[in-house]
Amino acid sequence: MVAAIVFGGGLLVPEVVQAQRLEWLPAGGLHFGGPQRASLALGALAVPTAGDSRFGLVALAEPGLGGAKVRAGLALVTGFITGFELQGSLLRTFGNPVHSERWQTYAGGEVHAMFVLINIGIGEYAAIGGGKSITTLTFGLGL
Repeated sequence: MVAAIVFGGGLLVPEVVQAQRLEWLPAGGLHFGGPQRASLALGALAVPTAGDSRFGLVALAEPGLGGAKVRAGLALVTGFITGFELQGSLLRTFGNPVHSERWQTYAGGEVHAMFVLINIGIGEYAAIGGGKSITTLTFGLGL
């Protein structure tokens, strides 16, 4: 059955769009920097098996010494494990965080650049429920 729509004297026929399969790859790494001091990120990277497989979705949980965060977003991965990530993130501090208050929840975003297994990230976070915003800078190995 084909559906058609009459629009301005022309006939528009909707296209059939095929769903793409995703390949799930492990993602993670060891990161150092504020406010978590040191953290271990664990998650997954989903890339399409057809079409442009340089772009994917990434989701990570990242417990650390001075807080924990979850982050998810878009990833661009080129040859030789090089790429960029743009992510939304939720961060909760505890313990002895760097440059932020203890027991504070933050929402924000991060940008990460990767070359081979070296990862550099910068983020901007606003405190939920009041408090000052923070900027984070992390260095690490992995995604």
